[in-house]
Amino acid sequence: MDFHQAIVLLVLAFIICSLFFELLKPAITFFVGIALLLLFGTITPTEFLVSCSNQHIATIIMLILVTAAVRKNLGLEYIFDRMFRKAATGRGFLWRMTGYVALLSSCMNNTPVVSMMTPYVYRWGKKNNVSPSKLLIPLSYATILGGMLTAFGTSTNLVLNGFLSKNGITNLVFSDFFHIGIAVLITGLLYLCTFGYNLLPARVPTKKHEKQSATSIDEEIQENDAIIKNETSNVKVKETKIRKKNKLDEDSMVEGDLLLLSIDDQFFEYPHLERREKLVRGMLRREIYPKKWKFSLLIIGILLATGYAIAGAISLFTALIFMMGLIFIFNLFTIRDISKTLDIELVILLVSAITLGNALITTGTAELISSLFIKSVAPLGNIGLLISLFITTALLTSFITNVAALSITFPVAYAITQQLGLDGTPFYLAIAFAASAAFISPIGYQTNWMVYAPGRYVPKDYSKAGFPLLLIYGITSLTMIIIQFDMLG
Repeated sequence: MDFHQAIVLLVLAFIICSLFFELLKPAITFFVGIALLLLFGTITPTEFLVSCSNQHIATIIMLILVTAAVRKNLGLEYIFDRMFRKAATGRGFLWRMTGYVALLSSCMNNTPVVSMMTPYVYRWGKKNNVSPSKLLIPLSYATILGGMLTAFGTSTNLVLNGFLSKNGITNLVFSDFFHIGIAVLITGLLYLCTFGYNLLPARVPTKKHEKQSATSIDEEIQENDAIIKNETSNVKVKETKIRKKNKLDEDSMVEGDLLLLSIDDQFFEYPHLERREKLVRGMLRREIYPKKWKFSLLIIGILLATGYAIAGAISLFTALIFMMGLIFIFNLFTIRDISKTLDIELVILLVSAITLGNALITTGTAELISSLFIKSVAPLGNIGLLISLFITTALLTSFITNVAALSITFPVAYAITQQLGLDGTPFYLAIAFAASAAFISPIGYQTNWMVYAPGRYVPKDYSKAGFPLLLIYGITSLTMIIIQFDMLG
């Protein structure tokens, strides 16, 4: 072991400890680690800047922006109202909701999907006397399962392709994921809607959690209701009255604006609370949704670009650039919307994770780790190596993050396949599916945290409902990989 390998191992230990014990935010943790590698000369500034220009990271950013633009202009909540109107029971709603959401997340970024659906699912549960805690964890898990249907359904798959491109390996494509993804989606949703439903808690929401779930404008403003504007940090409060409902139009309110209402306890007991949202949505519809001809051209453009990308005629990044061009031409998304949507911490995390993974490979540290790994599981054969990599990655993603887990295990998988002269595709697919298997804790996946407070969950709720799902998911995905690549022969 030389000096730079020792530095990389120390930085890796720091990152794992910081993420596990939540000493620093993930983005800051990775950035500090990369700063240390630069300080000791383990990586060069050029290597870091190459990671910044990685096409697959840019693809993730573009996918988030396109998803946000579609969410803003498509009126998906109205569509879901039509889809779920026949659902009369919690299980019936769960079957429909998880299926539709899984398909949606296969072509849209998971985070905006869960952000949009959380208040809707919460309200549906309250309205139909079903505890939201029975529905929100399945919402998060369904987006994870659906994201594995395609090579671009989740950031994990795109980051993996970023690693592959950096090392001169052919990227994984739609056909590599689809059959395995369909199998884990079917088995996962069957579990969630049957046995898993019984393992979920049935907690009664409090008023505090009702407020936490209200992430979108959904209450009607009645005549003479008071709008409270805090002007000087709770010192001076200005109160205004709305005499006519239509005056809200003059303020040109749009989705994402914050409306703070002065209410009392009786507000939550109002017998026609669900009907209040109709007025606000009606007033905002002219601001939110585009004209029909714009909408039609946008959908046609998105479908054409997506079709060309799936067929391999153009790259996904090129297709997304084309989509964003249409969106800007039709004035459906603005620079202000971009600033609201883009998460700089996510960008820092992705760039730093790619840089760390490359440092593990270029310094020979991954080869050092893989040699020890091979010695310990070599008697189990290639299938034993596959299973060991899956378990290691799944455990890491449960207690740190999916991107961090992938950045640690990909260099090891790469070194193993290079040393043994094996086809790396099944091993890369195994760590991709394992890195998204964030079912036994709220830590590994952002969507798990998003439903944590509204569902009034505690960490053991995730492990209770998620551990059987992890077993089903792992057995199904590994079996499909072994069959697909004829590893028994």
